Amino acid sequence: MRDIVIYGGGGFAREVLQVLLDINAQQPTWKILGFLVDEDYREENVIQGLPVLGGAEWLAGKAGHAVVVANGESRHRLAMVERLEGMGEFDFPVLIHPRAWLGRNIKLGPGCIVCAGVAMTTDIYAGMHVNININATVGHDCRFEDFATVSHGVNVSGNVRVGEGVELLAGSVVIPHVEFGSWSKLAAGAVALSDIPPESLAVGAPARVVKQLERPASR
Repeated sequence: MRDIVIYGGGGFAREVLQVLLDINAQQPTWKILGFLVDEDYREENVIQGLPVLGGAEWLAGKAGHAVVVANGESRHRLAMVERLEGMGEFDFPVLIHPRAWLGRNIKLGPGCIVCAGVAMTTDIYAGMHVNININATVGHDCRFEDFATVSHGVNVSGNVRVGEGVELLAGSVVIPHVEFGSWSKLAAGAVALSDIPPESLAVGAPARVVKQLERPASR
């Protein structure tokens, strides 16, 4: 079994712990050492029986260590990965829950997390640190760029293009051939029938842009 730490301490980090435990129940794979929580966000020293080992600085001098970056928001996940970049190269494993269903020719980049109940059909690409959450469905020929987030119960049809850092929030629906510009956001329950521009918040059914969002400074 390989040592791994969970970078994050919120709700999604606890969900990722469950993913790791369920993977281990099927085939012992990971020795879960504990959580890393940066000081500004630290509320407790033990999370579900596992210790908070410290913040990101705990990884200093531990190049090659397995780390899962566990945050449900694209911007926060980017910031956490950037914090680690100056400390060395780490192993960001792909985590796939044993009750997810993945078809043929699915390519997942480092740090991707696929949760329970997800269905991904065929010829799908996801870049680095993409989260696909519980009971989401993804159709053929979709592409998700780095740091994209697909929340609980999202339905993504075929041939959809999801730019860097895009968030598709809970229960939203995307019809075929829609493109999302980078760092845009589709609100919970919204239905995207047409392209969404970069750095835009779209709400409603059909989804319409109601607000401009800021791009992360490093992007």
